[in-house]
This record gives sequence, C-alpha cells and structure tokens, in this order.
Amino acid sequence: METVRYKILLRNLGWTELWNASGASALRFSIFSIVKLLGLDSVDPINELSFKVRPIGFEDLPVKARAEAHAIRASMEDRGFKFLFAECPTSAAEIYSVYCQNDEITAQVACRLGHRIQMTALITVLGSGAILVTCNDKPGINNGGLTKDLLARGKPFDQLLALHRSRYPSRDAKVLTGEQIILQLEETCRKAFQFNLQRCVYERIGG
Repeated sequence: METVRYKILLRNLGWTELWNASGASALRFSIFSIVKLLGLDSVDPINELSFKVRPIGFEDLPVKARAEAHAIRASMEDRGFKFLFAECPTSAAEIYSVYCQNDEITAQVACRLGHRIQMTALITVLGSGAILVTCNDKPGINNGGLTKDLLARGKPFDQLLALHRSRYPSRDAKVLTGEQIILQLEETCRKAFQFNLQRCVYERIGG
C-alpha cells in the first residue's frame, strides 16, 4: 500500500513531541495538553501519507505553486544547489516540496499551496548509515532514531546551512544520486510510520 490515512493519538505523545506537534504554538499546545490529560484521541483532521516519492517537474505542479517553486529554485541555485525534483502535494495536506542538492547535502523546501515556505530541511547521509537532518521548523514526531534531528527554529537558510555543515566532517558524508535519495526518503518514511504505529502514536484509518 503506497498511501495510508491515519490520525495522531495525542494522549500517547510525550510532552516534547506534543510541543512539536503543536508547531510551537502556545494556544495549540494548551489545547493538545488538555486532550492528552483527558485521555482523548486527537483534535486534528485525518492525515494522509504517501510512502512513494513521485518526482515531478515544475510544469506538473499546481498552477498557484509554480511561481513560488521557481523562486525557491533560483534562490537555491544562487547558493550552489542544483534542482533535483519537485513532489506534488497529497490531496489531504496540499503540501509540495522542492528538492535540491549540493554535493552531499539534499535540501527539502516544503510549502503549503498559496502560502509561504513552511519548512526547510537539510539532509546528509554519512558513511556509517546515520542520517543527519537540520531543519528550521518542528522536527516532527519521534521516528525511533532513524534520523539524527537538529532543530534550529526560524533560522534563515544560510545560517541553517552553516550549522548543518558543522555537524560532520565532509569526508564522512556520502554523495547520493537522485535515485538513491528517493529510495532513502521512501525507506525512512515507511520505517518511521511503522515505528509510530507500533507504539500506538498513530492509528491507521481504513485498510
């Protein structure tokens, strides 16, 4: 199955994860905390997740996403990153991403349709197999240590890039092909979902 629908069971999240899930919003965190303390399920709508990365070009993005996506590409190229592919939003989330690469660093810039950039994540795979992720928004719900996340909330891209590069010696990093990057993303997504399903943080909806 390539796409699943699920909801997050807030009552089973730790407090740090709950804060991350709230998007660092004091109001949402207060609401989520009440839900957790009352032992309820969730206040969020059903989520949709695709395990399959479907790389597309700019011409296949929704019309209202293209101008922003082109601006992202130009900005990344100015910093030495080459465009790899875009990924179309799911029907539920309406999030699209632009992926670019500079040697061992893969950059994912995620946007919500019609809105500003939501998150930038820099990803590097080391020779040991460790996956380093440095992002400027919530690192997400615990994935069982599949990635080593560092949150630098609100940092502009250049500061985020410098911080990411300081985390490893370049000789230890692997340079992946576009195909290898896609396989790595898909494998990590599947394993993270299964981890949270097993610890009852996610509940699958339907088949």
